[in-house]
Amino acid sequence: MEKLQETAFDEAIAYLSSAKSLNWTKAQRATFICQLEAMDASRGLACLSLDSLQSMVSSMTENISFYPCFPAGEAPLHANPEDLSLHVYASLALYQE
Repeated sequence: MEKLQETAFDEAIAYLSSAKSLNWTKAQRATFICQLEAMDASRGLACLSLDSLQSMVSSMTENISFYPCFPAGEAPLHANPEDLSLHVYASLALYQE
């Protein structure tokens, strides 16, 4: 079950950040989560933007690339920063469940 949660979390963050692929180690995932929690404590996740999410993901992953746009017919979840924060927070909650 733990592996499933890890994979689901990685895929959710990859999708939300428009990353082409994401396969973190436990240490990378833990560091990313610490960064999210620190951001939430200091400014609240409502300030999370696509740029800040991509910056955090980039700092955790070498040679990562991002899609320039979402596939046709899919609305970008980051259009509203509150929606992006909610999705990231939900992904984190499901991972920690």
